[in-house]
Amino acid sequence: MRSESLMEDLENFYDELPTDIRRDLSFMLVRLSDENLVAREDDLDYEAVVRSLFSAQTRIGRLSDLITAAAIFDVYFVMDTRRRFDPAKSSRIDAIEAAGRQWAQLRRTSLAPAAIAAALHSRDETDHDATGRLRPPTRTRPPQTPAPARG
Repeated sequence: MRSESLMEDLENFYDELPTDIRRDLSFMLVRLSDENLVAREDDLDYEAVVRSLFSAQTRIGRLSDLITAAAIFDVYFVMDTRRRFDPAKSSRIDAIEAAGRQWAQLRRTSLAPAAIAAALHSRDETDHDATGRLRPPTRTRPPQTPAPARG
C-alpha cells in the first residue's frame, strides 16, 4: 500500500470522528507531540495544530508522522473511558468506545503495522535515501578500465 493511501485512511478516520472526540484526541496528540505548545496556549485550536504537526514534505517523513499518530491513537483508544469520564457522560463514553472499535478494525486492516512496514519498504522508495531525499542518478555507462601502468 502506498504511504499516501495510508495517510488518507488515517485522515478520513480522524475527520469522521465526532467533534468532541476529535478535540479530545487532538489535545492528546498535541500534548504528546509538543508539550511546549500546551503549556503556552490555553485557547489553542488543537485540531489545526494536529494538522500542522503532520505535514512532512517527504514520503519517509509522512510515514514517520503516520507511525507517531497511530501510536498515540492506539493509546487513546485503549484508555479506560469509564474511568476517565463521569458515568453521566455515557453517550460520550459510548461514542469513544465505538470509535475505538473502528480504530481497532483499521489497525487490523489498512493501517496494520504490517501495512505500514510494507509502505516503508515499497519499491517506489528506491529512488530516495533514508532521509527521503532523491538519490542522484545512477551511472549507466560501464566502469572504465584502468590505463596500463607506464614504466
